[in-house]
Amino acid sequence: MTNEAILTIFAIPKAFDGHIGVIQRNAIRSWSQLPGVRILLLGNEPGTAAIAEEVDALHLPEIARNEYGTPYVASCFQMACAESPTGLLAYVNADIILMKDFVHAVKRVARRRRPFLLAGQRTNLDLRKPLLFEDDWHLTLSKRAKQEGLLHGPEAIDFFVFKPGLFVHIPPFAIGRWAWDNWLLHEATRVGATLIDATPSIRVIHQSHDYNHVGDLKLPLRTGPEAIANLALSPDPKRWYDLRHASRILYPWGLSPAWSPKRLRKRTEVWRREHPRLLAPINGVRRAWRAITRAAG
Repeated sequence: MTNEAILTIFAIPKAFDGHIGVIQRNAIRSWSQLPGVRILLLGNEPGTAAIAEEVDALHLPEIARNEYGTPYVASCFQMACAESPTGLLAYVNADIILMKDFVHAVKRVARRRRPFLLAGQRTNLDLRKPLLFEDDWHLTLSKRAKQEGLLHGPEAIDFFVFKPGLFVHIPPFAIGRWAWDNWLLHEATRVGATLIDATPSIRVIHQSHDYNHVGDLKLPLRTGPEAIANLALSPDPKRWYDLRHASRILYPWGLSPAWSPKRLRKRTEVWRREHPRLLAPINGVRRAWRAITRAAG
């Protein structure tokens, strides 16, 4: 890391046991290779203090948790905002490998005056061994991800880049369970921030793993008691956003409006839900126009 940090990456690792330990070390060590990045690790799971010392990260062990021991999203984000000396924050899941294109993309949007939330799709890749961070490691890994990896859908978000103050009130979501990431996308747009899809510019690698930490369930993140509690805090599925709701796309050559038919349809659906009182006069005009055209024909 450099002394002139422009971005604080924060995460809440699980216990560093077995395969989860391997992939979390891979992820966090990859962040430490990035220029201009400061790392903040939250929580007191076994192994967190050791990796924090290894990569010269700030470690804050005490975070608010629910009755199951799962950290609250709100507590983590509040602590990160309070402890960050940089103008930008990035929440990143602790199994996500980042490379230089991540910092490049962040720099390209950092000077925007309007609030923004930058996110993107992940590439799933099966990694079983510790990475060796030697020269050009990122080129080798990126080539492997391109050949063997699978781009995940736009509904699961593993990183968020934003400026402190964007999220004033976050409900008591359990982190790592259902709905909270989609809620963040909706909340950002609700308060006037620009939602930016950086998928074309960033290859973030999600190291595939099981979900034993939430029980032996077919869909543990969606059917367990914590998932149900999260759903109760975000009861309307129509307000769950994904990356298809982004109004801007960050390409390697620059930022562009998201004007594809699918994306426009998504945003039209949002407008119709958010402005129901305006639909009646609009529908009236449409009916009148159809009547005039039929009469003229």
